[in-house]
This record gives sequence, structure tokens and C-alpha cells, in this order.
Amino acid sequence: MDTAAPYKADAPLRVLLIEDDEVDALAFARKVAADQLPYQTHIARSLADTRNLLATQSFDIILADNDLPDGSSLELLDGNLDTPVIIITGVGNEQIAVAALRAGARDYLIKDAERRYLAVLPHRINQLMRVVSAEQRRRESEENYRDLVEEMTDLVQIVALDGRILFVNRAWRETLGYGVEELDQISIFDVIHPDYHAQRADVLERLIAGEQLGPFERTLRAKDGRAVIVEGRLNMRFVDGKPESTRGVFHDVTERKRTEAALREAKGAAEAANRAKDRFLASTSHEIRTPMNAILGTLELLGRTALDAEQEKLVGMSRQATDALLA
Repeated sequence: MDTAAPYKADAPLRVLLIEDDEVDALAFARKVAADQLPYQTHIARSLADTRNLLATQSFDIILADNDLPDGSSLELLDGNLDTPVIIITGVGNEQIAVAALRAGARDYLIKDAERRYLAVLPHRINQLMRVVSAEQRRRESEENYRDLVEEMTDLVQIVALDGRILFVNRAWRETLGYGVEELDQISIFDVIHPDYHAQRADVLERLIAGEQLGPFERTLRAKDGRAVIVEGRLNMRFVDGKPESTRGVFHDVTERKRTEAALREAKGAAEAANRAKDRFLASTSHEIRTPMNAILGTLELLGRTALDAEQEKLVGMSRQATDALLA
């Protein structure tokens, strides 16, 4: 007895039963009716019928008897079929079941003469649809994550340990000038500036040890040879405890670095001008002080002579002016 909770879909499960035996097909229909299973069943009697139905309709699951009048259901498992398939084979055909699983079938059942397999078939369908639903949710989550990463303004990359580029986002491609179709033709060594090639082994060793690197600065090389300066972080992705790929997020700081360099250059020029000014003033002060001392001495002597009031006033004003210049 199937005690698992039934798979819940928004609509009845669209089931394609590929079965040329009228008795077996009728037994399946009776099982569905007796258990009130939420199946919307279509029956195909041959490979030709199956292909015609698949060309015009979509199904959630396919239950396929292996031996058909015009061939084997394994012919459907050619890689272009997205619908999950459960292969149903006769007793003694276990090798066919193994071949079916290798070809892409998701499950198999052995058909017995008493049709006891029908008692467990709903449970197997239920299990498989839960797996398929979980896979679909995971794919949607991965697609949403990929869309989010694709729209980021930072440069995002995933790189295999051998340097193959597994994924980069739009900002990475646009900044470095590569098209999607070119990524299979390059490796990370074409992008890392040659000055950093020798450091990659050390970086990988630290990442494999579990270290997360960054923030740090690196220079990348664009397709046209431009130097692109980035700041970012790197970490390692592990699968089953084994290092699988490096993941990096970088921010393009090329323009900022150019601005900083221009500001340093301007500051240096201003400081040089100030030093030249100081030297000029020091030299000018020396050139003025020597004759000015002579003038002060002369005014001092003049002040000791008999002067009228107007002359004393003029001498006083001259001394104040020279004192100011020498201060």
C-alpha cells in the first residue's frame, strides 16, 4: 500500500502510457479509477503513435512498455526528450532496464504476470515527480541567481582549476571586450596580466587551503591590450570536499586609479612650485637685506644730526619702511 502523500500539482498529472497490450492498458486505467489518481492519461500503442502525440502535446511523465510492435521505447531516449520516463519491462529483461537507465530513463519497473507492479507504480510516479519538481525549482533558482549576477555592475567570474573560463557576467565581458562566443577560445591566462602569472600557483594553493583572498588589486588585460585595474575577492568552490573552481568578484577601478595618479602629479607639481617660490623669496630676501642694512645705518647716522621737524619725520618714516622690509 502506498502511504506517501500524493504529489500535488496545479492540474492533473498528464501521463502518456505507451502500451500495446490492451489488457495491461485496461488494468492501468482501472487502477487509476479505483484509487482516484489525479492522472490525465493518453495511451499510445506504438512508437509511431508516441511520436505523433509528442509532436502535438506535452506530458508530465511517460510510462513506457519496452517492447512495441514497431520497435523499442529506448529509441525515444535520444537526448531530445525532456519528459521523465519510467520504463516497464517484462520479467527476465533486467538488462534492458539497466540499458534504459543509462540511456536516460529516470526509473524502471518489472512487469509481472499478476500485475502487482501496478500497486507500486503510483508510488514510484509520486517519488519521481517530487524529484522532478525539486529539480525544476533548483533550475529556476539557479536561473534567477544567474540573471541577478548577469546584471551586476561588478565583474564576476568562475574559473576551472586548469584556467578554463566557466562563467563570466555581462560586466566582465563588456569591460574586457569579449563576446560570449569567444569565451571557449580563451583561458584566464589570456586575461591575467603577465606580471601575475607566476603568482597563480600560490593563489590556488591558498584558496584550496580554504583561505578567502581579498580585497586585493590586480591588473587584467583586455582583448585590445588595455590594462584594466580591478579590486576584488577570490574564493574556492568545493564539490564533495574537492576543489572545483575559483569564484571572483571584482570592481573596475581603472578610472579611479587614473584620477588618483593625476591628483598625485598635480600635488607634486604644486609642491615643486611652492619650493621654487620659497627659494626665490629666500634669495630675494638676502639680496634686499644687505643694501637695506646699509640704508638703515645711514638713516641712524642721519638721525643723530641736527634736523628740523620735517626732516626728522621723513627719517622716521624711512626707518619704519626699511624695518618692515627686513622683518
